[in-house]
Amino acid sequence: MEAIMIDDPRYDMETVKTPIPMEQLDASEKNMKPIKHKLVGMNEGNHPLKLWKFGKMTEMLCNRLNIEYGTWATKILWKDSKGRTMFKSFHTHGRKSINSSADDQERRESNMRLILKRHLKEKMGDCVLMAKGHTHRIIITEPKKRLYITDQGGKLKERYTSSNHTDDYIHPDHRWYVNTGSFLNLYGENVSGYAEIAEYDPMEHGFAVAQIRDRVIQRIDPVVV
Repeated sequence: MEAIMIDDPRYDMETVKTPIPMEQLDASEKNMKPIKHKLVGMNEGNHPLKLWKFGKMTEMLCNRLNIEYGTWATKILWKDSKGRTMFKSFHTHGRKSINSSADDQERRESNMRLILKRHLKEKMGDCVLMAKGHTHRIIITEPKKRLYITDQGGKLKERYTSSNHTDDYIHPDHRWYVNTGSFLNLYGENVSGYAEIAEYDPMEHGFAVAQIRDRVIQRIDPVVV
């Protein structure tokens, strides 16, 4: 839900179909019903949280869809068909923005990946996947391994740093960090939304998909729609 109140400076009747919160809730339920069987849960967000006078809108939506309400931040234990824990993940809506004013595109993207990692790395110690939303960006930071040398039986051996997905503590460099994207269209024809007025750059719509093989995250890919 965009959930902008009529006294919000960004409110523009041309960009919404209804300003009535309960009708926004009905619309969200209608949109998500076809995919509710795919939803593990749902986190709280800053926009529906602004409608607290009308009730806990996100929790109400979760109850309607019969899915877990994850509050602002959630930790998930992912298990295989035999009930064994494969890995753990941390999910939060987030609050801090991610941006860079570097003059080079490659440096801007690198800076934003590092910012994402800095925002999340201390939030949980045993999660191999750390994810946040809020910024509307799709950003994926891969685990980084480093080469080191040791000796076995008097012979030098090369090894790479690594962590198991089920370790009690996973080094921050060995985790995946994801900024999960958005489906919100902030630009349109014959209307000037707050993104256009604030000079926000356009961003891709989409989400991230984690591919699991042998109970381990093998890769996480962006899906742009």
